[in-house]
Amino acid sequence: MKRVALDENVAFTLKQLRALSPELAAALDRGYTERYDFFVDNLYDDLDEVMQIIEKGRDVRATDSEDRTSEEIVSYLLGRGYDASANSHQSGHCDITVQNKVGLLWLGEAKKHSDYDYLWKGFNQLATRYSTGTSTSAAGGMLIYIRTQKPGSEVISEWRERLKDQALPSYAESDCSRRPGLSFYSEHKHEVSGLQYKIRHMGILMKFEPKDDGAKLKKS
Repeated sequence: MKRVALDENVAFTLKQLRALSPELAAALDRGYTERYDFFVDNLYDDLDEVMQIIEKGRDVRATDSEDRTSEEIVSYLLGRGYDASANSHQSGHCDITVQNKVGLLWLGEAKKHSDYDYLWKGFNQLATRYSTGTSTSAAGGMLIYIRTQKPGSEVISEWRERLKDQALPSYAESDCSRRPGLSFYSEHKHEVSGLQYKIRHMGILMKFEPKDDGAKLKKS
């Protein structure tokens, strides 16, 4: 088992460190793991947390642009220890780029939902322009900012059906237990690497149109 030296006289296994300081162990997992699945699992824990923060404050974010919301997500990930950036160059300007200290890479494409052709455009940007689909960059994400009249779960369900109809090579899909009804996974054969590329599709709820009397008074 890998050992971690905290100073020249003390060393811990990662198992011991997790028991002693879970937060420090998680920071090491984020920054230095060489296992891509660990890297992505930790990243999705952090993305789920920042998505919940955004949704709780959707009253002050309901009119934010795609770029403004993406910058907020990147700022949060930087605070968690990732090398994260917005609009970085990845054969084009990718909305969200996340790396760890050993070069594992995850790319995210963010789209404010207006119609499904726009989401399909974002999917193709992620899958055919920005990503390579190698073993060190085998996953990515679609972040879908939802402010439409249609409820978020219905937006994601219809997007899932439309994506299934695209006949992507070696296509598969699966439920996402992290955000049931608001997220799912797709996989297909990446046209650059020829390997399976896994994308997590995440709906982020940003509609704010309350009907209570207090909200009406505030608006007036």
